Amino acid sequence: RAEHVCEAVSASGYRKGIVFSASHDDYGASVGGVQNILSDECIELNQRGVGHLHLCPVRPIRSLSPATEPADFEFAVRLNGTALGRIDGRGLKDALRQLAQVGCKPYWVIHHLMGHSPEVIEQLVSTACEDVPLFWAHDFYAACTSYALMRNDVSFCHAPPLSSPACRVCVYGTERGEHAARVRSLIHRVQPRIVAPSHNALENWIRMTGITPARSAVVHPARLCLTRERRPARSGPLRIGFIGQLVFHKGWDVFERLAHDFHRDERYKFFQLGRGSLAMPGFIRNIPVQVSSTDRDAMLRAVARHEIDAVVCWSLWPETFNFTVHEAIAGGAFVIARREQGNVWPAAQAYAPQASKAVEDEAELHRYLQSGQIIRDVDLSPRYRGAALPSMGSAELLALNLEETAHA
Repeated sequence: RAEHVCEAVSASGYRKGIVFSASHDDYGASVGGVQNILSDECIELNQRGVGHLHLCPVRPIRSLSPATEPADFEFAVRLNGTALGRIDGRGLKDALRQLAQVGCKPYWVIHHLMGHSPEVIEQLVSTACEDVPLFWAHDFYAACTSYALMRNDVSFCHAPPLSSPACRVCVYGTERGEHAARVRSLIHRVQPRIVAPSHNALENWIRMTGITPARSAVVHPARLCLTRERRPARSGPLRIGFIGQLVFHKGWDVFERLAHDFHRDERYKFFQLGRGSLAMPGFIRNIPVQVSSTDRDAMLRAVARHEIDAVVCWSLWPETFNFTVHEAIAGGAFVIARREQGNVWPAAQAYAPQASKAVEDEAELHRYLQSGQIIRDVDLSPRYRGAALPSMGSAELLALNLEETAHA
């Protein structure tokens, strides 16, 4: 109920300003890059005396919700990191009005629309919004239901024209036109500032969506601070790792083939850091790692502790930020990256230009190991440990108004 939300906001003490932040799932119960950013956003805003009310669909689906009226859509709510329950759009509109009436100024941040109704979000933003809403370009969901633009979940498609044969043969092609039109309508009506996690991401988002935003900004979710102390000299086989989920578009299949072809080569050992799987082949060792809002450095510590010498970053789509390449570098690993994968290679060049290698394709990756050049490159590279420091995220762009509100 609206009264329940208002009472909870009042009891939290953040009555002068509150950010309504929408994304595709519950960041407190899920793991991923967007969830990391939301967690940091909540902490940063609370430290500034501003509330954070997160909204996600109660029923997560990959497509946009067919609902167009607030009463027909239900949100799961998390207030300042604590699960609050659920509320429909009509109740949320009432809560927005009541909060505005008592001087609690509402701000809007849209992180992801998956599972949401753009029409309902538009009505909510129009009900009460103190400043220009923010719309994050974490991926390319604004252009297609396939947020990574993977045609038939196999290859990156570069967002061809809707009428193209390439779009017609894709399983996402039939719904892409309506999907893109609904997102475009929301952006046209609420005129948000488009926020991208890297310059590369903003350029790609504009090109893939065909939307030229009136306002835009780049906010890196984190930055690395590296020490000048080198990793100790390695000994034994070169320990090569893959960080993160065992999913196709992140390059897991490429890494698995690499490990399969070289697992009998005594020069190399292969590891996966993160959640494992019963289906993982025996020639790849899983190192369990769980990154959370309370332990954001778990992965980079694991890279260092288990002496991972090199990490293969092989996303099949142009990543907009990619936490794993930053964790690999901060853990002191040498990075092998595919050149055409968005912000991955630019990040490696920015932070570890002498401890990274770009290759063009999978065949060159295999030749790199076969020749042993990877061993020589790793041994000669200056690999430094470091820390990944979260940015202020959305608070960086709302900071001026929020500071004034928090101290009013």
